[in-house]
Amino acid sequence: VTDVADSNLTVQTEKADILLEEQKSGRLQVRSESGKIIAQDSNETSIDLKSGSGFVRLQDMLSRRANLNIQSGKLVVNDTKIDSLSVGSESGATIFSEQVGETTIDNESGDIIVTDLTGDLKVNNQEGMTIVSQKTPIAGNIYAGSGLVRWKQGGSQSLFRASSKKGGVENEFERYHSDGDGKLVTIVSERGDIKIYRAPYM
Repeated sequence: VTDVADSNLTVQTEKADILLEEQKSGRLQVRSESGKIIAQDSNETSIDLKSGSGFVRLQDMLSRRANLNIQSGKLVVNDTKIDSLSVGSESGATIFSEQVGETTIDNESGDIIVTDLTGDLKVNNQEGMTIVSQKTPIAGNIYAGSGLVRWKQGGSQSLFRASSKKGGVENEFERYHSDGDGKLVTIVSERGDIKIYRAPYM
């Protein structure tokens, strides 16, 4: 589907791939039982996407709100400006890069990789690794049931509070006394290790 301007657009399929380009709609709804979903170069007021299994990618998207529900598969979100982005995933990898806006990820099982976000980050990852790499400070709230949490932060302008009930904690920012321009990251783990690194030359 290419270059469609409508107040509401709904796309539904059981097994076919979906490609959406250059869309302008008030509300975009996508439903897929299995197959690829690729949405790019589009401006939507809101996005509601449900995928049973398969690969999902959002790239170069503008939206006020997006709700992504992934049962299993790989989700990639790159170079987007979504004011409020919420992701619910049962299993699979979730990869974010250069998303602008408040981002919430609720994951039952699978790895989460986040790079260079702008805006608050909230993560609930029950089982799997959580890897974050940031050039600039953001506010964050990370909960991990099990699995490594690793955060690499550029510069020294950040404040981290980290604790793990049954894992180890390494925090290179403990020696710095900066409020990070009000940016606080809280990381809590039940059974996994937490490693926070300072990368001043990112």
